[in-house]
Amino acid sequence: LLEVLDDVLKTEKMVRPDRVVSQPVLPTMSEILPQLDSYLIEIEVKMDQMYALLCEKVKGTGIIEFSTLIEGMARIEAVRNFMLLLFLAQGGRIQLWQTEEDEDVFITIGKLNFTKDIEKSD
Repeated sequence: LLEVLDDVLKTEKMVRPDRVVSQPVLPTMSEILPQLDSYLIEIEVKMDQMYALLCEKVKGTGIIEFSTLIEGMARIEAVRNFMLLLFLAQGGRIQLWQTEEDEDVFITIGKLNFTKDIEKSD
């Protein structure tokens, strides 16, 4: 049996796989840039919508609590909204702050600065 197996293996032609042409794993920059541009435009639109919602919700007071803003939202929506708030804060359109006593985050619209008033009263 071993002799037969040895003969078969000797006569068997060595099979080599065809050379595999590697495909790039990442898309090219020309493929990424249009997607990135549309994503950034979508973020800008969502930021404008969030800012309009904030202006409507504060109704002249200039301040709202994050918990009030996300009341009734699913957790993933709350996270998305918080990320939009971070973008708005980075752009200077809103301010986010929190006191040591409160767990809630406060959102102020525009140039209002309630944190300085709180620090003065302490």
